[in-house]
Amino acid sequence: RRPLLALWATGEAPVTIELDLGAHEVIPRGLGGTPLSLTGAPLRLTLGPAPVLLEARVRAYDQLVAAAETVRVVGAE
Repeated sequence: RRPLLALWATGEAPVTIELDLGAHEVIPRGLGGTPLSLTGAPLRLTLGPAPVLLEARVRAYDQLVAAAETVRVVGAE
């Protein structure tokens, strides 16, 4: 199985984040499921209270953990 990363906002207002997964492909479950091929650009997501699951096509779990450490909030409503 591929590793999953669950992201959600803890407050009531939506929050926009950037997540740097490098050039890996990710599948955002719950957002249509269309695979996103990233070319090094950060993935931008708007999060609410419902979790968004990202399935990362990476070989090792530690790559996904490293990407999670790059989460940056870029806006909040």
